[in-house]
Amino acid sequence: MNARLRATGLVLLLLPLLAGCYDRMDLEDVTLPLLTGYDLDANGKLIVYAIQPEFSQNENKRSRKITVTADSLRQSREQLDARAAGSVLGRKTLIILIGKKLLQQENWFPLLDVVFRDSKNSLTTRIVAVDGPMPAFVRTEPQDQPLLPLMLRSMIETKSRRSESLKTTLRDFHRQMYEKGQTPAITEAKLETGNEVMLTGTALLNRQGQYVASLTAEETTLLLLLQGSRKTPFSFVLPLEPQADGNPFTADTIGFDAIRVRSKYGTSYREDRFRFKVTIRMDVALTESLFPLSLEGDDARLEQLVSKRLEERFRTLIDKIKALRIDPIGFGIRARAYAYPAYKQTEANWGEAMAAADITVSVKVALKHRGPMK
Repeated sequence: MNARLRATGLVLLLLPLLAGCYDRMDLEDVTLPLLTGYDLDANGKLIVYAIQPEFSQNENKRSRKITVTADSLRQSREQLDARAAGSVLGRKTLIILIGKKLLQQENWFPLLDVVFRDSKNSLTTRIVAVDGPMPAFVRTEPQDQPLLPLMLRSMIETKSRRSESLKTTLRDFHRQMYEKGQTPAITEAKLETGNEVMLTGTALLNRQGQYVASLTAEETTLLLLLQGSRKTPFSFVLPLEPQADGNPFTADTIGFDAIRVRSKYGTSYREDRFRFKVTIRMDVALTESLFPLSLEGDDARLEQLVSKRLEERFRTLIDKIKALRIDPIGFGIRARAYAYPAYKQTEANWGEAMAAADITVSVKVALKHRGPMK
């Protein structure tokens, strides 16, 4: 009896150890696509691209690129499995590329259902819109650089820390697609002449996830400021006065870093329209000065000119967004929080309400540092 109890106890002690190994897979038996890309061909068929690293010492290439045509992502998974040395696992995917041709389709988002539904997939994967031919982008081999997926992820991390690019993950994108008070926005990249990968700014999508416009890196910085999601750092180069003679060495330009940013938002609904007032207070440090010497000791006038130029930039960006009837800033979220009865009536057609909204942005700049030398 005691021997039977001891045997039973030993089995119970070993069971927890065995439970974690039942689905173990050796590295040589799996394929880890670090990057996947989705686009449409000339006939409207879904094309799926994958880049996987090669671990064999006998391989001359650092990565292997696979392209398949399928009707859905689940079907493409089966085709990738048929062409790969091991079973394809999506948990290590760093980047998902979406081609511009696919983004221009109105109902493309449900294609990603399998990505969100499979619990083995990572939701921290960065999602990037590709401006230009997807085949050339995926096939590029950066010289003296890491693999394309590793390089893209590093570029996104670095530029997002400088507030020049978004860092939209799959989780963020899923939330934006189902958030009625904000429209999606994702990082945009393209292949420059000479096979040089470049992050160009932000791709703006409408409520259905359809591509409508792009923002430059500078406009992306302004977008992040309006969202209030970043405090610092921000860098700007602004012309203070129009350039007269075309000589770049006489341009009245100032470069500065924002060392502290405080934003205040006012939201109301009056006279049948939403009204948003954004006040941004910014402490800046001078990094470059090509303006006239007459402004050298006049901090008050310099601060006024910088504030005026920034307000003009914000006004141009807001006019562009309103004309597109989208809301990547998230004013709809604030309208829902502070003017819910009026927002509820316009929730189904927030783009039109956004286009009719009265939005003002005032900037107050305080010059704190001019540099160590005069």
